[in-house]
Amino acid sequence: MPPPRSLQDLPPKAAHYCLGVERFIRDELRADLSGARVLVAFSGGLDSTALLLSMRYLAGRLDLDLRAAHLDHGLRSESAAQAEACAAFCEKHSVSLYRHRLELDPTSKGLEERARSARYTFLEKVREETGASWILTAHQADDLVEDVLLRLVRGTGWPELGGMPGRDEKRRLLRPLLASPRRDLQVFLEQIDANWLEDTSNVSLEHRRNRFRHQVVPLLEKENPNLSEAVHRLWSLARWDEDFWREMGESAVPANNRDGSILLAAEELAAAPRALRLRRFKAALEALGPGQPLMRNLLNLDQAFLERRTGSTIQFPGGKIAEVKRHVVCFSRTPDSATYND
Repeated sequence: MPPPRSLQDLPPKAAHYCLGVERFIRDELRADLSGARVLVAFSGGLDSTALLLSMRYLAGRLDLDLRAAHLDHGLRSESAAQAEACAAFCEKHSVSLYRHRLELDPTSKGLEERARSARYTFLEKVREETGASWILTAHQADDLVEDVLLRLVRGTGWPELGGMPGRDEKRRLLRPLLASPRRDLQVFLEQIDANWLEDTSNVSLEHRRNRFRHQVVPLLEKENPNLSEAVHRLWSLARWDEDFWREMGESAVPANNRDGSILLAAEELAAAPRALRLRRFKAALEALGPGQPLMRNLLNLDQAFLERRTGSTIQFPGGKIAEVKRHVVCFSRTPDSATYND
């Protein structure tokens, strides 16, 4: 049986689901995709299949130029066959697919992170080559719940505790399904009689995310069946807070000194509320490059500053340090780069 050709051909509930995705992109992600070229990260699994098809049926309404990209990591015996299945699926739905295969060593350390990094590098390469405005990934509401819990366990501060952003300007990423629970995606695909591939790696409890998915989240959902909705509200609050600070200009930091360090004046910090002071610390650290400024370290720095412990240094991930001086707090990447004396 051929698939539905347009949004108008869908069953009413499936069409309503697609329109809900459009509304989330427009109202919550504040992205205008009208006439845009977009690239869907397509693995063939349930989530990315729902994303690709929802955008496929919105393409006529939004005048979208829809493309897809599939990266075969070469880590499973069935991955080549799955790549072929993805190609056949895209051909069936008249979507151009860009494919690439890697040969990663499955026994190497940090495999999950290297695979993730390779995936985003590939997607960005295809985006640039095709001139796409955005990369669309299929992270959905259940992924957001897991992400928030993982961030909580790691000690992530606010507003990052609210979970992954739905819109990432720097990487040109959109996550249109963040408000859609996985069960809704499955119902949508079943209504239009669409098939998807099962990823056997999602069952293994070797990865922490899978342990949260199969063991921790079900326990929390017994306590609160509306856990996903609660997390979405938290996500929304975090985004509003980020927008507020951005509009207030409080994420801006002084330019780097010639030695690469960043200085914040102690007098201005002392006059600021703690929430603002912590945000300025965080902005200075982020301006120095990669490495997440953990909340625990930020609080330790703030306490050292309040107690005027001149000479105290706090280390942060990414080879960064903050040193409390008499008239400034100095942020640098290495001890040797902090040359300011007062």
